[in-house]
Order: sequence, then structure tokens, then C-alpha cells
Amino acid sequence: DDYDACTEDYCYAGECFNDMMSCEDDNLCTEDFCYNGECVHEDKSSWCDDENQCTINLCDPASGCTSVDKNCNDNDACTDDSCHPFIGCIYTDVVCVDDDPCTENQCKSCSGCVYPTKDCSDYSSCTIDRCDSSTGSCVYQDVDCDDGNECTDDDCDGTKYPNGCTYTRTVCDDYNLCTKDTCDLKTGCV
Repeated sequence: DDYDACTEDYCYAGECFNDMMSCEDDNLCTEDFCYNGECVHEDKSSWCDDENQCTINLCDPASGCTSVDKNCNDNDACTDDSCHPFIGCIYTDVVCVDDDPCTENQCKSCSGCVYPTKDCSDYSSCTIDRCDSSTGSCVYQDVDCDDGNECTDDDCDGTKYPNGCTYTRTVCDDYNLCTKDTCDLKTGCV
């Protein structure tokens, strides 16, 4: 007896033997040893850290330390996803520019860059609204309500849709009972 609880003591052919107790559990993720006669299987998966922030470190009981690439995909089409070994996942904002001054540069997380046309509406049916492609400024051109009829007063009501033009019959009364008041389509009151 060598007074070591972690050895198996025996005598063979008159000679003493003190064999270490086997605590091997065939698990490469544990450190196996004997303490006070009891087998201890200490988890050593933390030893698998490769100090690379772009990998996930695992321990397989049969093969030992393994690592897989970290998935940095944030499912956001408005970020460029990458990974730096010292930092980990990095998400950089996507820059959406189409160089068209008449569009709004936007990004939607589900689809990415979108370029909706700039809204130049002044909500008046008396103007033709457009965007100047050279400057990006909104331009408002008055609607031409001239109907070519000199016997109507042509005007525009911006609240009427879709066409704000209004045509009121011209009153040709000269308040003289001795004249016959008429209107000529080309020249107006006669």
C-alpha cells in the first residue's frame, strides 16, 4: 500500500506494483484525473477559445475542439454585414444614392435601396407640377384655361379636380335699351 487512494496496489511475483487508477471517460472535452480516490472529469471546453471573434468555439466529445464561422447576418438589407477577428460582427449602413435630384434616397430594411419620385404636388389643380431634373427643385406651371372662346370668362379654381378650369358666360349687356347686345366667339361683345 502506497497510501495513494488513486493507485491500485498489488503484488506480483513478490514485487509491489502501484498502478494509477484509470479515469479516462473517452470524452475529449474533459480533463480526467483522480482526486482522493475519486475520478474527476473537469470540463475543458473553455480551452477551445481560438480568440477569434468571428468564430463560435465548440467542443465535440469525439473529436475535441472545433469552430464554426459566426453568422453576422442581421437580415437588414440596409446594412453591409462583415466580421473582424478582433471585434466581431460589424454592421455598416448602406449608402443609397442614385444621383437623381428628383428622387428621394431611402433604404427599407426588407428590400434595400429605393428611390421614390420626389412629391412636388401643391394640391392645386391650377398648376402643372414637376421636378426640375437639373436642380431637383419643384416647378409649378400655371394651367392654361384659355378655351379660345371670347364669349366666356376663363378662370381656374384650384380646389376643383381633376380640372380646375372654369368658364363663365360673358355678360355683354351695355344697359342701353337701344342696342342689341350679342357676343362673337372670336371678338367678344358686339
